[in-house]
Amino acid sequence: DADAPYQLVNLTMELARALKPGDIIENSYYMFWHPYLVESILSSLESDSSEDSPPVTVRVIHYGRRDLFEAISVLQENITLDSTNTANGHFRLYRFNLADCRPDEETVKLARDRIGETDHRMLSNNATYFALSCRLTDEAFDRCKRNIGRFRVVNPIG
Repeated sequence: DADAPYQLVNLTMELARALKPGDIIENSYYMFWHPYLVESILSSLESDSSEDSPPVTVRVIHYGRRDLFEAISVLQENITLDSTNTANGHFRLYRFNLADCRPDEETVKLARDRIGETDHRMLSNNATYFALSCRLTDEAFDRCKRNIGRFRVVNPIG
């Protein structure tokens, strides 16, 4: 859809190696698509003869929980992307019109400032809203909120 505020593309290892702070990726999290805002790249090894696609480890910030018995909050975690978990289609990358985005540094700062927040609401302040509100300008986020149901269907992973 040409009016969509973002596009989702399968995250390949080539795209994983090009990730930068402020990007948004998503994967299956407790059986639903769940976005993560990339805070930093922890490792991105160059290919050598022993490994064709070395893993990439990123630190992410998202609304989630470390286990089912913990309250939902904004937290940091490390995710390792490798040729196995990217090849199965369980990771995707958000692509935005750059005019709709905050600068990368501002995006990450907004996310960091919310670490520990526990104001999660299923329909109005969830992981998708968190990531998009940090990444998009206020005007673009308002447009996105009005259309999020039209562009974004939460798809259970089978």
